[in-house]
This record gives sequence, structure tokens and C-alpha cells, in this order.
Amino acid sequence: MVDTSSRQKIAALEQRVRELEDKYESGAAGTDESRARPIDDHITKVERYELALHSIQEGVWDWDISAKKIWQSVPMRILFGESAEETISDFNGEDINDPLLQDIYPEDRLVVCQALSDHLLNSTPYHVTFRFRMPDGNIRWIRSTGQAIRSEDGTPIRMVGSDVDITGRVNADAALRASEARYEEAQRTAQVGSWEFNMATGELIWSAEVYRIFGTTPDAFQVTNKGFLNFVHPDDLEQIQAQIGEAHRSGDYVDYEHRIVLASGEVRWVHQVNSPDGGEAGGLSGRRRGTIQHITERKL
Repeated sequence: MVDTSSRQKIAALEQRVRELEDKYESGAAGTDESRARPIDDHITKVERYELALHSIQEGVWDWDISAKKIWQSVPMRILFGESAEETISDFNGEDINDPLLQDIYPEDRLVVCQALSDHLLNSTPYHVTFRFRMPDGNIRWIRSTGQAIRSEDGTPIRMVGSDVDITGRVNADAALRASEARYEEAQRTAQVGSWEFNMATGELIWSAEVYRIFGTTPDAFQVTNKGFLNFVHPDDLEQIQAQIGEAHRSGDYVDYEHRIVLASGEVRWVHQVNSPDGGEAGGLSGRRRGTIQHITERKL
């Protein structure tokens, strides 16, 4: 799934492609001389696009496919830890052994080459993420987006694109996943799960530990308020329904214990605490949040 920022970049690249295609089709590239004209002819327009990307530290590239040459902007060079000057280099993006690809992680290099090949052959959208080893040995995550320019018969003649460093975002996502994993492990250890209920829509969300306490899984059980009540022990059901109803009407904090019956027939004791979203009792809210703890051993 492509995020809003990526879609905006793709749209900008597509506009750049349309400009070059208009120039190509209008005859500027119609003669053998113009077709053989070096990549420098197109740099002016690319530089204008580069200025728009410079503030977000995004590099621009322009690949002349037939000539096997690629132009890289100054931000592009800086992005990959190279000298702060634009360059035109030999490049064959479909060759996994091309020198410009050698600092990409080996397993990612194949993905990049395949993505380029698919885009050129099948017009598959080109947006790929890969790891890159910087000159100082550090690893950076790069997001690359591009669009081919094609002749009238559909042959790709040029490809323009941009690369951006997303290492910060990747690291933040990894830290979030690690935090969530630690939180889930803490819930498992304490046998305390958490849940959230939207009273307006009826949506009920359980954490992984709640599923474990109830002896089920997200695949086996579609969690709803009615589904939860089906787990409640028959002798406790009337009391629980009354407590839930009163809590929803008053917006009060609730603390109670009751039994549940698993699909296997096992009976478990649980302790529930919940309150309006925000944790403050005494006020009506469209959501309630709570915890549920497995306390059978304590009750025996």
C-alpha cells in the first residue's frame, strides 16, 4: 500500500514524464541527432523538479535506458554518501552486477532489479524499498520511486525517479513493534488482557491476551459484545448484563469478577476493570476501555 506522500511523489514524477513525452512527441526528439543528444539536454527541467525535493532531502535521477547512462542530482549523491556534485554514470538497472547497485544489500538488490524490469516490460508501478550500505558502513533504508518514458510503440527510452532516505521511519516502526511485543509479553506474563468497546458502533477490540484467556483466536472467533456474553457463565450472566448496562448509562468506573466458560467446557474466573475512554468515571463517553485478568488460581 502506497502512502499519501508516495502518491504525491509519483504524481509529480508522472507530470515530469508527461513533459518529456510531449517534448519527444512534438519532434524535439524526432531526428537521429536529437535522439543521440546526451542526457544533459534534459537536466534543466530535472533541476527544477530537484529544487522542489531538495528541502526534504530527496534525490532525483534520470536514466537514459538506450544509452545506459544515468544522471544523479546533488541531493541524490549526498543521500548515498558521495561527493556533492551531480554525475552522469554508466548504468544498467536490470543487471544485478552493475557497479551502482553493489552497495545495496544482496537480497534487496535482486528485488530492485526485478522491480525495474517489471516496470519496463509490464508498466508495473515502480516503488521499492531497499537497504543500502553507506561508505562509513552504516545501513540506510531507501525508498525509490520512478516512471518510464516510452516511445509511441511503448518502448521505454528513459526513466526518471527519486530516492528518499526513510531510515528514521523504518527505525520508528521497528521500535513501535518492539514496544508492542514487550507490552504483549507483559500481558501474557501477568495474564492481563486489554479491550476497547465503541458503544456507538458496537465494535469490540481485544488484545492478544484476552483471546488467550478466553481460549480462542481471532481466526476462530469474531469478537462482539454478544459473543463476549456467550462466554459468561449462565449463573453470572444476569448480573454482568445489569452491570454493563448501568455502566453504559452512567459512565461510571466498573470493577467486578465473574466466571467464563470456554469452548472446551473449562470454567475460568476473571477480574474486569473498565471506565469511559480517558479513565474518568462519572461522565458519558462513546467508548469504554478496560482490562481483564485471569484469576482462577486466586479463587480456588
